[in-house]
Amino acid sequence: MAANAKQPIWLQACLQRAPKRLSSRNFGVVSPLPTKPVNPLPTKSINPPPSSSAASSSSSGQAAAPGGSARRRWPPRASPSAGQRFSGAKQAMRLDLKSERDPMPGPFEAVSTYFYAKDGNRPFLMRRAFTEDVYLEMVVKTEAISFPSSADGVAAIEEILSRGFANDFENVYTFCLAQPTEANRRHFPCHWLVGMSGKNNGPVRVGSGRYDWYFTRNAPCKVEKLVITIDLMQIFSADELDRIMGWIAKLPYPWCEPDEMMREMPPLEGLAPIQRYLKEIRPIPPER
Repeated sequence: MAANAKQPIWLQACLQRAPKRLSSRNFGVVSPLPTKPVNPLPTKSINPPPSSSAASSSSSGQAAAPGGSARRRWPPRASPSAGQRFSGAKQAMRLDLKSERDPMPGPFEAVSTYFYAKDGNRPFLMRRAFTEDVYLEMVVKTEAISFPSSADGVAAIEEILSRGFANDFENVYTFCLAQPTEANRRHFPCHWLVGMSGKNNGPVRVGSGRYDWYFTRNAPCKVEKLVITIDLMQIFSADELDRIMGWIAKLPYPWCEPDEMMREMPPLEGLAPIQRYLKEIRPIPPER
């Protein structure tokens, strides 16, 4: 009490009302407050409200969240269609079309590059897909379209299948109906379907046939020989452009399975031969 008597009256009053953690001998130095775990504020969940199927989904292998409801992905992931599982288009779109930093690593990239070069009238891409001395052979089994029977060199292919083709046709979509595997590193045979219209509101064409791609043995993987067989080419009036292009534009480009292609095919009489052709397609083994 003697020590307290020397302190000012206002300080003695403060010490009497202050918590015990304040020291009268060292006023102004405060011991740390005791820490206490603080529960985080509840955050608003972006998950959709649990449905009646939550219990059944947790029993089928999904992890259950606290409270008994199943943990769900949001936004929900749509189940892939057959065309998405075929999945060529997205990979092809990732090709580096602006530079040559990414040479052709395999048949898939070389063939995809060809489609974008031909259908989009991009002759410069032909040089990425083909060797300089590539040989082209055309086997035309219909009178509905004409091509030269053969050509030598990538410059000739640029002129025939890109510049010249674009002079006559537009709205061009070419699909490959099979994907290459490791067994196709040297030879990739596959069927194809094309839809296009003539320039200046010309007739619409839908055709099918076969490709035989022959690739270089060493990297980069480029096409050294291409055989294009045209089996069918059906011609329609320009009035059918919306129906046919509305169907074709929805297909996964440029890789599409025959079943996916026939699923929403318009019921046009002229497409019946194309439909029969697609139904008869079978995998073609590569040459040994």
